[in-house]
Amino acid sequence: MKDRYLKRGNLMWEGSRMMLHEHTAALKKRAELQKRTPPPSLTSEDWALFGERLHTASFQGFEVELLFWEDGAVYSAVGVPVLSEKRIYIEGTELKPEQLIRVTYA
Repeated sequence: MKDRYLKRGNLMWEGSRMMLHEHTAALKKRAELQKRTPPPSLTSEDWALFGERLHTASFQGFEVELLFWEDGAVYSAVGVPVLSEKRIYIEGTELKPEQLIRVTYA
């Protein structure tokens, strides 16, 4: 009978595993950081195409879909862009040109 308890291993503690709130928060934060995407790296051809599409959409009143990068995540906005000196405004969102990933006509 004594051998039976020795062969059990660590089964006594298997069902009552506990994690502190700090540990689960740290694990969630780590998983979130791993999901983050790096900032886009675009060529000069991409920038030229973005500029052409944004100017056309702004002056003609076309809707465009913008994919943009912000704080490690990729977001989307659809609407008619309003261009200022170094900013792009679309549907209440203020963007810098460096944040753009893709510009397509909607």
